[in-house]
Amino acid sequence: MDSRIGLCIVDGTVTWIVDDVRDGTPVGSVRGSLYLPKGYIKANGATVNRADYPRLVKFIETNNLWTDDTAGNLGLFGKGDESTTFVLPNYSQRYVQYKDESGKTIASGLPNITGDFFADDSNSLFWTGTKSANGAFNTLGTQLNVFTGTDVVVSHTTYAIQFNAKNSNAQYGASDVVQPPSISLMPIIRY
Repeated sequence: MDSRIGLCIVDGTVTWIVDDVRDGTPVGSVRGSLYLPKGYIKANGATVNRADYPRLVKFIETNNLWTDDTAGNLGLFGKGDESTTFVLPNYSQRYVQYKDESGKTIASGLPNITGDFFADDSNSLFWTGTKSANGAFNTLGTQLNVFTGTDVVVSHTTYAIQFNAKNSNAQYGASDVVQPPSISLMPIIRY
């Protein structure tokens, strides 16, 4: 019988819902888990039938957790076809941030990267004089020959400016994506 936990069951003229009260988690609660326990559904943005989750639908309506914009409000429930289906929140591949306003999608962002460089050189073609760079910038020295027509006039060490965000903060370049230290869990909702 526990395979039907949280589902609406019709027995003759009586409709009832089997529940496992040992869990104690209220309907509509979202949490992370290593597996999908009975009485929970994945919070993965799937479209599901309202009839399969009557307590969850009642919870959504009571707490006004519907949205018309499922892309902009990934943490809320989409109305689906507004009669037989609804859309689950999509917590997959997202980090949860606790705020006063719940359910809204928060855009990604990174801190600003800054730096500057200074060159004092009377020769407008080559940076060979006084130089300095800091922050995300550094200098690279290179031996170059200066040509006038077909003759080599002089060999100079000139400098290029390199931009490398890792010079500003060691977090840059440590991953191919923006990734804080994390442990992945399956997002689930009690129904």
